Amino acid sequence: MHSVARRRALALYFDVFCGAKLLEGNSKNLYATEAAASSTSGRWLGVDWGTKHIGFALSDETGVSVRLLPHLERTSWKKTVKLIADLCAQHSVRGIVLGFPLRLDGTEGTATQEVRRIARNLALTLNTKVYLQDERFTSSEAEEILRAAKINDSEINRHIHSQAAVIILQNFLLDITYSELVKEYY
Repeated sequence: MHSVARRRALALYFDVFCGAKLLEGNSKNLYATEAAASSTSGRWLGVDWGTKHIGFALSDETGVSVRLLPHLERTSWKKTVKLIADLCAQHSVRGIVLGFPLRLDGTEGTATQEVRRIARNLALTLNTKVYLQDERFTSSEAEEILRAAKINDSEINRHIHSQAAVIILQNFLLDITYSELVKEYY
């Protein structure tokens, strides 16, 4: 069982020591400091893009708290983008934080390439900034949280992606709060 503090410490270690590796060879990647990332007001939309479901989380305007939103069954790109655009407009979202599925050793695989493509397409289609946040251990932590809340297995399967999106967004907000480098893509 990974504690939140231990997982965040591991994530911070990999961000600091593997972060530069993530950015090599891609001239579209930019660094943004805390000031650049938090210079405008608005909410952040956290997204956990699964193979069957997409989980969502939303921050408050100050970036202090995060709440779970209902998940979405994956359908066509057009329907998915419309829903995300509606969420962004309805909640005055200033940026999207997309879970980035790195391998445990910090390297990228086929899933990360797919998420990069999704991030680029979302940014171009919605004309908004999309940030990639390390999502290692978020699914297991989300399941742990849901089990601790005495939620049954079928409900866990329905809520796990949105709970993971909450964790992804919380980690992103912690990163910018503590002046860590934020990885801005596309």
